[in-house]
Amino acid sequence: MNKEVLGLGWKKFKDNLYPFFSENSWIIILWSVTAVMDAYSTCLFMQVTGPDAELHPLTRVCAAEIGIYAGPYISGTLKFLMALPLLVRYKRAAKFVLGIGCVFQFYAYHYNVSIFEYLSRRISPEFWFI
Repeated sequence: MNKEVLGLGWKKFKDNLYPFFSENSWIIILWSVTAVMDAYSTCLFMQVTGPDAELHPLTRVCAAEIGIYAGPYISGTLKFLMALPLLVRYKRAAKFVLGIGCVFQFYAYHYNVSIFEYLSRRISPEFWFI
């Protein structure tokens, strides 16, 4: 049976992979920067609250199993790798989806840092130097 009939679209994926990265390089770089900011702020957030307070299930599991410092970075990478085939396949929507992802990640960064600053100054004296 043909893979195109099954809806897997391997040929279309291979054909769109290079144009996807060349046309969307600026937003992929922006998404990567906001993803690193989000992962860093999640590490700060988890220092005070632990992984159980994390809302995203993949990040929570990675942080609980791998650790609060490596877990958010690994889960962010996995999120992008899971979305990559769909973004490449439907490249017209990729800029919109990645742009929304940048906004959400920047909001998560701001939220995590705000919560970290609030809780660390009121709960744990070991974070007062920050």
